[in-house]
Amino acid sequence: MLVFFVFFYLIFKIGKTGREFETIDPRTGEVIAKIAEGTKEDIDIAVKAARVAFDDGPWPRMPGFVCYLSLPLF
Repeated sequence: MLVFFVFFYLIFKIGKTGREFETIDPRTGEVIAKIAEGTKEDIDIAVKAARVAFDDGPWPRMPGFVCYLSLPLF
């Protein structure tokens, strides 16, 4: 089973509430993943981190292909 967390500041974190919800495979009814429940505060933190990374980091000046290679493939 996969477990997904809230992603910001280049790390995965559990949401502020610590709660999660299950994703169910509709064919089998089996739980296939647990996903962290993000709050408004979690989203605000993630958006601020993305803004800082874009404004102050190398990301906007990198060639598109390099950005593509930098992203994790899930």
